[in-house]
Amino acid sequence: MVVDMDSGRERQTVNKPMKAARRMQRLVGLVWTATVLTACGDGLQKPELFEASTGFSPTKDGFSFENFAGFVSTAIFDAWSMRRMYGDNVCLQIQGEACELRPEAQAFADQVNSATSGGLCEGFAALPALNFANKVKLTELGVKSDPFLISREELSLIDREIAYWFGTQLLPSVKNGTKRVTGREAVELLGRAFRDTPKKTFRIGLVRLNAAGQAEGGHALMPYATKRITDSKWQILVYDSNHPASERAIEVDADADSWKYTAASNPSAPSGLYTGKGKKNRLYLIDNDLRVGQQPCPFCPGGAGGSQTILSFGAIMASVQTGSGSSAGPSTLSCCSSPRRPDSPSSRCR
Repeated sequence: MVVDMDSGRERQTVNKPMKAARRMQRLVGLVWTATVLTACGDGLQKPELFEASTGFSPTKDGFSFENFAGFVSTAIFDAWSMRRMYGDNVCLQIQGEACELRPEAQAFADQVNSATSGGLCEGFAALPALNFANKVKLTELGVKSDPFLISREELSLIDREIAYWFGTQLLPSVKNGTKRVTGREAVELLGRAFRDTPKKTFRIGLVRLNAAGQAEGGHALMPYATKRITDSKWQILVYDSNHPASERAIEVDADADSWKYTAASNPSAPSGLYTGKGKKNRLYLIDNDLRVGQQPCPFCPGGAGGSQTILSFGAIMASVQTGSGSSAGPSTLSCCSSPRRPDSPSSRCR
């Protein structure tokens, strides 16, 4: 306390070091407040998006023929497929190469074959990707050329292989490993994976909703690159078995976190629009490595048992999140409009 000699009044004073300390306190407080507001508010910096490619080429590594309905000719999920997927315990008895499947195993195989009547797009999305990544070797099946150049005669060599990889979508490892992602999340995840891991492959599943928000179509695609168009506009380049020789892309608006994809049953047919925004109708992403190798058998002696919840694209069974937060589904959806083979003009799928 000091006295002002001019007025004679008492006044409080603070020496200069104390003033500087208080100013620093106030400054630190402002900086801390700004940091908290940035960390807790909507100003969080979104993950970086990357342009990246696996090197996959649809006109070299994909098939030249379109998706078609299974359970015809050799495109069948059979006892050989079951033994490959789960081991010999799926058989009640084995005589030479013949396997009599356990009733539960036969029911599983029947379920797969029934689903292939809606198209084999899941198998088409998986097999070329796994061959490209050297996880499957088509040459061991007798294929002598690049996948895109496979002849009609060689097609019979891989029919059952397509059906097998279609069936892997029913595996618990695939179901549990499926990520539901928004458009922006898909670009971020795929771009980072393609950049960091050469020949990393995935499958994208998508659902088409009608005006009422009900699921009415599903499809499976193989993503192989992310491409920047502008700061906010991105593309996920995909191999589409319904349009195998065409360059196709899922369009993503990173700012709006929305995606769209247009597909048609053939070039002269009206296009159908697949679209989603935020959590409404997200994309279904699976790492293909999860479907490789022999799997634990849920219905074999000593297995986990129990029923399976199926997330299936081919025919597709999906539960879709609507804008109101309710669930539309599960619904069985088809990615193929015809039961005939690819050498029939009307066998193309949508």
